[in-house]
Amino acid sequence: MKKLYILLLFFFYFLSNKAQVFVGTGGPVLNNGGQETPFTINVTGINQLDTVFGLEEIYINLNHAAVEEVQVYLQSPSGATVDLSGVGSCSGSNFAGTYLNSNVPNSITVGSAPYTGTFAPVGNIGRFNCGKPGTGAWKLFVKDFVAPANTGSLVSWSLRFSNAPCKPVNLISSNLPLVFINTNNQAISTNSILVDFGIVYNGSARNYITDPKNNFTGKAACHVRGSSSQIFEKKNLKIELRDAGGLNQLDASLLGMPAESDWVLTAGYTDKTLLRNAITQYVFQQMGHYSPRYKYVELIMNGEYLGVYLLMEKVKHGKDRVAIAKMTNLDNQFPYITGGYIVQINRTDNAGWYSYYPGVSTNSQKFYYQYVYPKDIDITLQQQAYIKSYVDSFEVAMQSPTFADPALGYKKYIDENSFIDFLILNELSKNVDAYRLSTYLYKDNAFDGGKLHTGPMWDYDLAWHNASFGNASTVPFWQYDNPDNNYPTPTWWNKLMQDVNFQNKLYCRYHTIRLNILSNPNLFAFIDQTAASISEGLQRNFRQFPIIGAYLYGNPQSQVGATYATEINDLKNWITNRAAWLDGNVPGFCNTIGLEEHAAAVSDFNIFPNPFANAVSIQFSVQQTSNIKIELFNLLGEKVMLIHNEKRVAGDYRQDVSTAHLTEGTYFLRMDIDGKSSYKKIIKI
Repeated sequence: MKKLYILLLFFFYFLSNKAQVFVGTGGPVLNNGGQETPFTINVTGINQLDTVFGLEEIYINLNHAAVEEVQVYLQSPSGATVDLSGVGSCSGSNFAGTYLNSNVPNSITVGSAPYTGTFAPVGNIGRFNCGKPGTGAWKLFVKDFVAPANTGSLVSWSLRFSNAPCKPVNLISSNLPLVFINTNNQAISTNSILVDFGIVYNGSARNYITDPKNNFTGKAACHVRGSSSQIFEKKNLKIELRDAGGLNQLDASLLGMPAESDWVLTAGYTDKTLLRNAITQYVFQQMGHYSPRYKYVELIMNGEYLGVYLLMEKVKHGKDRVAIAKMTNLDNQFPYITGGYIVQINRTDNAGWYSYYPGVSTNSQKFYYQYVYPKDIDITLQQQAYIKSYVDSFEVAMQSPTFADPALGYKKYIDENSFIDFLILNELSKNVDAYRLSTYLYKDNAFDGGKLHTGPMWDYDLAWHNASFGNASTVPFWQYDNPDNNYPTPTWWNKLMQDVNFQNKLYCRYHTIRLNILSNPNLFAFIDQTAASISEGLQRNFRQFPIIGAYLYGNPQSQVGATYATEINDLKNWITNRAAWLDGNVPGFCNTIGLEEHAAAVSDFNIFPNPFANAVSIQFSVQQTSNIKIELFNLLGEKVMLIHNEKRVAGDYRQDVSTAHLTEGTYFLRMDIDGKSSYKKIIKI
């Protein structure tokens, strides 16, 4: 009897855990430029999905002439969503006999049409197998982003549940702070909802998910933020801390950062190093500007692990953020109306105004300024008119023949140094959105200078060689000169680069900070140290969002055999190559070197190779017996070598110089022939 009982138990266990396949029907895919087309399978009899029994595989048969135009994702009855194929991540015609299983190594994005066979999807199917019910309506969404180019239809699809399920990420503890969000069964979206928000941070000790929320615990308003990034399953989130009643803003210090109510959780989904925003903020801060503070954290929402994030300060007015004069609705007369203001060049989804002149485009497209501070709901009509008039006047001055005049031109309106630093960092990173999207400008009160500044920097996950479009992946050429017919760059950058004085200041600033802040060793040290500090979290992040080795739209890197190490090497190679190009192409001359004769310098000698490594050769001609002196100076005007100091008779000469002891950077070589000086810029690599 006992044996029969055991056999019956085994039999019923086998029935409950054998593979179950649920088949759905298809239909036409809406072709209207981004609207979802849902297809539903009603699953029954599966009470819980976990690592013992759960979703193993998804089958799709989709006819579409250009699958790069569509995004395909699956949603469970509990609301979890996983990307199967991202827009632009695949190409060609059709998904035919396509099985998606996160247990296999090869991403669908490196396959080829019609993708027959078994592939790993862009997302992790294991996210569904975390203890939630399997019974209910499962929805496959197909979103066609390009209308009316191609039409398509879902022929069929199915879900396979088995005892070989895909695995979710299990987080127990981390060396990084842990951020918890509980939406209390509300869907997270672009609409703000009230959530429970908490942080565990034990300093140098480990942080366990079971620890008390000792850094912060309370209420917060939360919503999805961003524009194009909203299509990714790892979302950027806006956090506004609230009091216990959930109605009023609450200032609080998070992870040692100054107390404020507004914060951002930045996903960095398309950045496979998770470093690009951090390195941008680090460099801008090192340059001497306010840059949003940040801390790396790991996020758990509704009990599910959602990866490594940057908890960042939101750009806003404040004594510890953009420290400009406070404005009220009573500040409508001079001098109080003069500032402070924060505006942003961006899309047209918030209140603002169009530029006075078109940007860099082929269709005379203007760019758009958004009100940031005062907010669009707070700024008065008089304040709107003032800031628009001020910026319009700057634009008009830049189009004037006297744009470079110290009294009448751009210097009357802008803080030149901030524009120079902004240009340097955008050109080094070659941010595809540089100058034209997510570009902040702020203006202080007339009592505090009253000029327009650029910054803070924001949204750089597509920078530093992470976009194959918009001229952003090519080492040569200037990003400010790249045309765009939708969101163009202001033309004032072109005009600034035509002013010799601006060029000289740019040249001096760039080459000075290339010796320290922007030196390759300094940037590489930051990359290595930061990557090491988050390495544990990175392993979890890229299991939950398995995009290493998967092509996402815009990736310029090869994804075949890609690893985190190859992504880091790609970032370093970009810095090396782009900085070398800038070293040789930033126009101007550094006046601080103290070589007054540079304006009259003549090219009567040759240097090769240039750039150079451990040796350089100098060729020169002497027309008659002369005193020849050759010296080498660094960017600070300090003499670092006396190369030659002799009398020479008429003839041709070559001087070979060992330079192995010199550090990388830019130098000036001066040749004196009987007291007349000539100069050449040379670069050590």
